[in-house]
Amino acid sequence: MIKIALVAVSGVLFAVMLKQSKSDFAIYISLALTVIITVCCMGRMETLINYVNKLQSLVTIKSEYLSVLLKMAGIAYVAEITSGICKDCGYASVAGQVELFGKLSVITIGMPIVMALIDTIERCLTI
Repeated sequence: MIKIALVAVSGVLFAVMLKQSKSDFAIYISLALTVIITVCCMGRMETLINYVNKLQSLVTIKSEYLSVLLKMAGIAYVAEITSGICKDCGYASVAGQVELFGKLSVITIGMPIVMALIDTIERCLTI
């Protein structure tokens, strides 16, 4: 985490210095930092997926549920990155729409889990 923080702070400071004279390059630096940090996050995601698979083997959880949870986390992450880039480029309204679409996507993907939970509660109440 310290390496990522140092890269991010260094890149942002460099972009701020360049923003005075060459504002186009500041945006490119911001995009490059986003790509670098995203690539570093992919390694962490692989570790997380391995732990989720290990958890699945220890506890009887349907694989569909874990898959949906990982998809929800991925959508939230991509929406946050995209929204941040749009805000950095000065397009706050587009960023808001991306955030809204991300939230709706997470809700839509999570609905099968909610429906399964409601079915389980209903079955417990009828017994």
